[in-house]
Amino acid sequence: MLHSHPALLEAVTAYFDHNLDVMRTADAMHLHHNSLRYRLARVEEFLGQSLKNPATIASLYIALASAEDASQHV
Repeated sequence: MLHSHPALLEAVTAYFDHNLDVMRTADAMHLHHNSLRYRLARVEEFLGQSLKNPATIASLYIALASAEDASQHV
């Protein structure tokens, strides 16, 4: 999954943390917004799904939250 791609995982996690706002996410990550867009496009390529699709967003969010919960219990 994305855990083998830390920069992509960081980008999508921050994107979710900032309510899918590219500009706020880029500012928080100290990236140019186009660099963040590139990383999010790579996430979409990796997943084979669009991050504009609500079902993709929901599934990915749940998967990331579950992985985070599991890592906290180890």
